[in-house]
Amino acid sequence: MSRVARAFRVTAIVALVVIFVYVGVAVYSASKLRGSGNSMGSGNHGNNNGNNNGNNNNNNGNGNGGTTTVGPNDSLIYSTSVNLTNPGFLPINSIQVTAVVTMPGGPVLARGGSPAMSIAPGATQAIPISFTLPPLSASGPAALLVTHDAVLPMAFWINVTYASVFGVAVNMTSNFSWGAPFAGLNATVGTPTPEGNGTVALPLTVSFQNHAKFSDVGTITASIRSSSGQVCATPSLSLNVPNGQSFNQSQTLYISPSCNPSGGSVLLSFQGPQLQIALPAEPIP
Repeated sequence: MSRVARAFRVTAIVALVVIFVYVGVAVYSASKLRGSGNSMGSGNHGNNNGNNNGNNNNNNGNGNGGTTTVGPNDSLIYSTSVNLTNPGFLPINSIQVTAVVTMPGGPVLARGGSPAMSIAPGATQAIPISFTLPPLSASGPAALLVTHDAVLPMAFWINVTYASVFGVAVNMTSNFSWGAPFAGLNATVGTPTPEGNGTVALPLTVSFQNHAKFSDVGTITASIRSSSGQVCATPSLSLNVPNGQSFNQSQTLYISPSCNPSGGSVLLSFQGPQLQIALPAEPIP
């Protein structure tokens, strides 16, 4: 009986040592897990290790990478990536990143995430992340982004588990620079001039810069209205403005003398093959 007891004790000790070694490897792997921005920059990192108890380490950084494409229903899809390094001895499986974009000091603008990914021990994996931004409009949470550049805060959460026991949470923050597709938009109505045929000549100039990461291709329609809301004219301007280029075009409109634009407004809208944007109204002095 004593031999059986000794054998049982030896087996228990060996099993306990194996468990401690396995747990130690898991804790080491968890403590070394690190995330960093890829196209965005290093970001702000925080790691919680070992049964959700551990140290928090934070470093701030900014980045301006990523791409913007036009999605369905006038939405915009922003794509970037995050590098996650697993220098430990255990593989990580089925990592999924949750991400949030907010307006500067304001509400949540968009939520996004990544597909399920895995990282082998000692490897670094680029995890693609995408956000679907709401349609741009002269009103709503994204109104500022139509005509103004902005630095938008982003936050990322990555949750993984080692050995089915030790939970690890990696959080990162970063910024990306948004370029407005109609930066500095201006619609200027000139001085009306009576014509000999009984109409009134009205100069109109529309100008802006395209700071977005996509081209402005389509038509801008202007609705020139009097102070009472009467429509004086609805001219259209065709445009094809690549990223980083400016647009400045003038035309002369001929309106009825009964429609006085003074004190009225110019309502603008953009219509492209995939994108429609209600642009901010411009007052007429």
